[in-house]
Amino acid sequence: MEGLKKYINILFFVVIPFILISAALVYMEYSGGVQSAGDVINNIYLSCNDNTINAGNIVIVPAYNGAADETANESENDLDMDSVSLSTGESCDYYLYVPHEYVNSGATIHMGSGYTVAINGNDYNNDDVIDFESLIDDSNDTATDLDTDSNINIDSNLVHICKWTIKKGDEIIYDSYIGIVMQDTEDTANTLYLNTQSGSMDYLYSNKENKESCEYSFVSSDESVPDNSGVCRISGHGNSTWTEIEEDLGSTDFKHPFNLTLDESISILGMDAARKYVLIAGYYDDSLLRNQVALDAANAAGLEYTPEYRFINLYLNGEYAGLYMITQKIASDGIFTSMSTDDVLISFDFEERVSLEDQFFTTNYRYGVIKNPEKLSESKISEITDYMNCIEGGIMAADGDVLSYLDVDSWIKYGMIQGFFCNHDADCASQNLYYSISDGIVYAGPTWDFDFAMGHPILETGGMETSSLWLYGLKNGGSAGTGWLAALMDIDEYRESFLSYYLDDFDEIVSKCIEGVRDSTELMNSSLSMDSLRWNTVSHFDAADELCEWLISRQDFCQKYSQNPDDYCLVEFDGLDIGMRRNLIYAVPTGTELGEVLTARKITCWKTSDGEEVTATTVINEDMYLEAGE
Repeated sequence: MEGLKKYINILFFVVIPFILISAALVYMEYSGGVQSAGDVINNIYLSCNDNTINAGNIVIVPAYNGAADETANESENDLDMDSVSLSTGESCDYYLYVPHEYVNSGATIHMGSGYTVAINGNDYNNDDVIDFESLIDDSNDTATDLDTDSNINIDSNLVHICKWTIKKGDEIIYDSYIGIVMQDTEDTANTLYLNTQSGSMDYLYSNKENKESCEYSFVSSDESVPDNSGVCRISGHGNSTWTEIEEDLGSTDFKHPFNLTLDESISILGMDAARKYVLIAGYYDDSLLRNQVALDAANAAGLEYTPEYRFINLYLNGEYAGLYMITQKIASDGIFTSMSTDDVLISFDFEERVSLEDQFFTTNYRYGVIKNPEKLSESKISEITDYMNCIEGGIMAADGDVLSYLDVDSWIKYGMIQGFFCNHDADCASQNLYYSISDGIVYAGPTWDFDFAMGHPILETGGMETSSLWLYGLKNGGSAGTGWLAALMDIDEYRESFLSYYLDDFDEIVSKCIEGVRDSTELMNSSLSMDSLRWNTVSHFDAADELCEWLISRQDFCQKYSQNPDDYCLVEFDGLDIGMRRNLIYAVPTGTELGEVLTARKITCWKTSDGEEVTATTVINEDMYLEAGE
C-alpha cells in the first residue's frame, strides 16, 4: 500500500507538473520565437490614443490574393503597386488601412513581448505612439497614386510605402515594405469597428445563419453627429450576396454583407432610430453606388419608409474589411420601427428563398412572407392571403376598379424606380408592400436591393435596356411567380399617369441622382480607393463614371418616349427562350433601322413567327415579336 502511495505522489507531484510545464514551454516557444513573419505582422495592432472615441484597433493585413472577380482578371489591374518605387525584387505584401480618426491623432503600437519595429529607420517599442504625418513626410518619395486613370477622381488617395524591420531581440523577423493607406480627413465615410466575442470571423463565415455577440463602435466623420458604442448580434445577410458567391469562389475570402441587431432601437450616425441594420457590401456592384441611386430616388420621390443610409469603413476585429453602406433593415424593428401591429408588411420573392420562412404564404401568382405583425394565427394569415388574392385578381384582370384599393401614387413611384433603373429583380425578388388592415389601402415599397440594376452585366442585354420598356418585359417570373407592376401597366389610367409622372417629376430626380454619384466619388475619394486596393477590384471611380453614362443614356430615351410614345414601335425579344428572366421590349422610332440586335447567350439570329430573320439594318414600321433562331 505504501508503494502505491509513493507512485501516486510521484505521478501528481512530479510527472504531471513536468508534462504541464513542458507543454507551456513548447507553447511559449511556438507563440513567441517560432512565429512566421506573417504571424508576427498580424499580431501587431494599433489603438487610438483618444479614449473618448472608443474606436477599437486596426491591424496590418496581407495584400488580397484571393479569387479576384472576372472583370479584374480580364483587364490589367490599375491599382497594382509600381515595383519601381520599391527596392529591386521587392513587393508590397501587407497594408495598414488607417481611418480618418487616426490620421491626425496618431496611434499606439502594440507588439508581443520582446519585439521592436523600425519604420523608415525610426525605432518603436511596445506602447509607443506612431505619428502618421511623420510617416507621410518620410515616404513621399515612394508614394503611389492609386487612381491616375480615373475620370471622376479629383484628389487621389496615396499609399505610403514604408520600410518595416521587425525584430525579436537581435533576430530580424521581417524586413520589407508595408503600405500605409490613409483615409483623407475630409472624406465623408464614417468608421465602424466590430469586435466579435470569439475574436474571429470563422464561426460567422462558416454559416450565414450563425449569430455571434460583438461590441460595436461607430465613429462619425461629422463632428456634429455623436459616436455610438455598445453590444449587438451579428450574422450573415443576403442570398446571392453570400451563399452563391461562396459556391462560385469555393472560399469565404470575399467581402461579406452582414445583419446587425442591437439591444435596443437607437439612432446610428444621425439616422432615425432602429434596432436592426444591414451592412451592404456591394460585392456585385463595382461602383458601390447603385443602392445609393435607388434610395436617393425613392427619398426624393417621397416614398414613405425609404431606408436611410450612411457609408462606413468597416473593421472586423481590427482588420479592414472595406467600404460598406449601412442602412435600416426592412423589418418592423428596422425602418418600420413606427409601424403599428395593425399594419401588414409583406415581401414577395422567389419561392425557394421564402418558403422556409415563418408566415410564408402564396397567392395565385406570387410567393410572399408576412414580416409584420409577427406570430400571427393561421386564420389571420389566411385572411391576409385572401385579401392579397383579391387585389391581385383585379390587377391581373387590368380592372381599373382595383386602383381604389391601391395607393396609386406610391405604386407609380415605386414602379418608376424599378423600371427606370432596370432592376434585375423588378417584379420578382425583394418586392415589398404594406397596408393598414383598418382602411385596406395597399402601398408599394419600400425600395430595396439594386445591386443588379443600371446596366449591370447580369442584365444580359448588351446595353439595349437603356431604350427598353423594362417593366413590360416580365411575362413570367418563374419561381417568383408573375409580378404586379407589369400587369398594372395594362390599366390605361395607371399607364398614362405613369408616363406623366416621369415628365413632371422623375426626370429631375434622375438628374439629381447623377449629381449624387459624382458628389460621392469626390467626397469619399480615399475610401473608394482603399476598398479597391483591399479587394483588388477594378476602379470604383471608372465604374461610377460608367454608371453616370448609363443613367444619362437611359434618361435621354425616357424623355423622348414619355413625350411621344406613339412615335415608337416595340420589338420584343423572347428572352425566356434563352434563359433570361424577362423578354426585352426594345423601343425603336417608327421607320428607322433596328440598329441593335440582342446578343445574349450567344444567339446567332432572331426571327419573326413567319421565319423571317431580323437584323440591325431591318427597318421597323410595326410592333414585332422575335424568337431566337437556330
